Amino acid sequence: MSEEPITVLVGGNSFSDLDEAVDWIVKELDASPNRVARKVSDAMRRSLQRVAGALEDAHSTPWNGDVVNPRDTLQRRSGEGLKSIRDSIHVTGSGGSVENVKGSISTGTMTIHETGGTITAKSGKYLTIPLPAACDSRGVPLRRSARDWDRTFVQRSRRGNLIIFQRQGRKLVPLYLLKPSVYIRPRLGLERAYMNEMPYFQERLLDLFVKELKL
Repeated sequence: MSEEPITVLVGGNSFSDLDEAVDWIVKELDASPNRVARKVSDAMRRSLQRVAGALEDAHSTPWNGDVVNPRDTLQRRSGEGLKSIRDSIHVTGSGGSVENVKGSISTGTMTIHETGGTITAKSGKYLTIPLPAACDSRGVPLRRSARDWDRTFVQRSRRGNLIIFQRQGRKLVPLYLLKPSVYIRPRLGLERAYMNEMPYFQERLLDLFVKELKL
């Protein structure tokens, strides 16, 4: 059984989809005073903030205290990565034509978590991956670099992994795992969150335009 076509009615005009209706309304607004540009700008900013908020909610689970995160979402540590996404929101054109209003949001410092990929050591032969003993309760490294720890040495574990240990009296504490490269799974989901928000943004724009034009 075929589906019935969707029809959008605006100002006595019939459109086959929401995008077509919005395009028509934008043209109508261009022929009128552009007093709504700031309202469109505000609506766009709120939508992009909702995208950032959706990511903050999705990746709010605290660090599990282990080296491996088995979940499909990221663990929240310092929160700086998610903050960089919210800080990347940029909206322009609020003082001119509606068509000039533009907005953007980026992955900030978390691009590798969006696209996935392999990270390799840039300086030196190995990446230094902090182990639990080298982190605070949030999972944030206690020192900026493995070189900032004293009384350390490198030794291969029984499983063949190279590990930086620290001598603490008679104890040997594992601080860092050494790897030439690591693969990062794509778990951020910025594009998905953006696409989920867009239909609601379009509906808000349609309501705004209808009120402004008194359609």
